[in-house]
Amino acid sequence: MQRRASLLSYPPAAPDEIFLSVPDETAKTSVRRRISASYSAPALAPSLALFAALLMPTGAGAAEHAAHEASQRPPRCTRAIALGNETALRVHNRSRDDLREFYWAYTARLQERAPAGAVLGPAHDRHAALPWLAHADSLAQARLEDEAPIAEVARARVVDLLNPDLLRALDRQLKRLTPEQLTLLLRANAPTLRAHVWLWLATTRAGGCALASLELDFIEDALAERSLVVEHGEEVLLRPVADYVLAARARAVAGPPGSLDALLERLALTPSDASSNRVHPLTRATAHAMLIRRGQLASVEPGLAHPYPAVRAAVALALMDAAPGSEHEQLGAPPAIVELAAHDPSDRVTETLVGRLLADSPAIDGVPQPQGALAESDDPRILETIARWQGRGDPLAPLPKPRPRTPPAVAAQASGDPSPTTTEAATEAATEAATEAKKLAEDEPLPGIFDNGAS
Repeated sequence: MQRRASLLSYPPAAPDEIFLSVPDETAKTSVRRRISASYSAPALAPSLALFAALLMPTGAGAAEHAAHEASQRPPRCTRAIALGNETALRVHNRSRDDLREFYWAYTARLQERAPAGAVLGPAHDRHAALPWLAHADSLAQARLEDEAPIAEVARARVVDLLNPDLLRALDRQLKRLTPEQLTLLLRANAPTLRAHVWLWLATTRAGGCALASLELDFIEDALAERSLVVEHGEEVLLRPVADYVLAARARAVAGPPGSLDALLERLALTPSDASSNRVHPLTRATAHAMLIRRGQLASVEPGLAHPYPAVRAAVALALMDAAPGSEHEQLGAPPAIVELAAHDPSDRVTETLVGRLLADSPAIDGVPQPQGALAESDDPRILETIARWQGRGDPLAPLPKPRPRTPPAVAAQASGDPSPTTTEAATEAATEAATEAKKLAEDEPLPGIFDNGAS
């Protein structure tokens, strides 16, 4: 019994050594039960607590250790962080959706230029001054546990919003990633992958939590590119990847107060050259409209005079949503909008503005009936546009040309004929605007927009 009693004392670290010295099965069973009880959590808790206490730093070391541990833990994602700036995101969505006709026209124009049998696909803007990675390298550096689903999205030709199974699977994959891994994916030269990740950051709860961990400068820098993707939703549309980036930036709550408005002003008002503001014109139009809907007046005048039709339409539509009593309420009143529609040289702008006015008017047997300033207008351009919205006339024929309008600089003359200098300056400005409008309207597709690489 002396031998057996010594074995039943506090067991050593290796239970198998005990079993080797026990002669019979009965003794083995008894010892096994006692050892199991000795190694249970309640039995070991005092010893483990003492061991942890001995290792724990004290005094200043304890505070430093606690701070280090806190820095290593991911920030707790509260409901407010997960939701983000919902108001700004709604403003973005409204401003972008207002331009549906322009997205559709842009897609149709590029499709018309496609070689026979070609299908629209994503196009990567390799000229953007961003630190791109080959998508295979970005996946390798991200060290994903399961990279197959992400690689499949990188190879996809469309952003498929009608495939909920794909979106749920992608959500399960992305919510496991660290901010560093997400950043690597967002640097991949695969526009469809980037669009999916930015969309996830802008629209999901887990994406909202991840968005709070990304560097604000990284998000804003990602706007300076013109890559395109094909979005399958209610319609098939070409959409700039920057659209998804801007939605994510609108949702982000990072940055000092006013940082979002400062970004929108840079996007809207900085001249559109490759070195300072390489932003797609449709994304720029959305930024103009967001500024106005957020109560900023800086982009109203330059927006209404902008050479790109989508910008002029976006600004006018945003003015129509102005709150009663606001500083620019009169600019969005029906008489002012009818005036803008009558004199805008773009048929699509005229049709869009008149369509919005008719949408707010009553209908008889499904036919919209003009009211107020729209009904009182005798402008042939306006009358023809109303007829088209009512189902009459040829929708493919050009509208009547706008009536001549006196340039503001000439109208400001107190009396007499305008000076030659003033007239020359106004004519030069109008010519320059028309040239820039033509250049932007013919915005050539990037190489690779079609599946055979044609442009």
